[in-house]
Amino acid sequence: MDALVTIAALAYSWRFTICCALAASLCVALVGAFPSLHAVWLIYLAATGAAVGILWQGRHMNGMSSLDEAPEPAISKPVAALALPFFGLIVVSIIANLSDSLIAAACGNFVLVILYFAWAKLGKGRDIRIQDILFVVFFMAVIPALIAGTIANNL
Repeated sequence: MDALVTIAALAYSWRFTICCALAASLCVALVGAFPSLHAVWLIYLAATGAAVGILWQGRHMNGMSSLDEAPEPAISKPVAALALPFFGLIVVSIIANLSDSLIAAACGNFVLVILYFAWAKLGKGRDIRIQDILFVVFFMAVIPALIAGTIANNL
């Protein structure tokens, strides 16, 4: 009975299932082609596949096609204060893995924040307040840099 429920859930969310299966297949193929490939890259690839599947499935469940522009959600400051350090830590870990330097990772995270605000102002034409910039820099760049530095010093 559990197998039938699992099969029904996978069939219902087939967009998510396809993305996860493709990411897992790509991970297996990359390990076969490059046996010395670090496991962290495979985790990033699998997480990216799951994220794409979640977005695709969520857009379908809300009645949107893949090309429809999504409305801008209103995100509260407490939710952003919880989500930005998590996203910043992911970015810091990817850059630190690439460069083997936490300083380069922290600087890269600051550059990504600056590029985001430049894109939001120039590309999207949004009004940007200095409070928004300071909020995002603190929660996405400063806190993850402090956490990553603390973890690195304790290893």
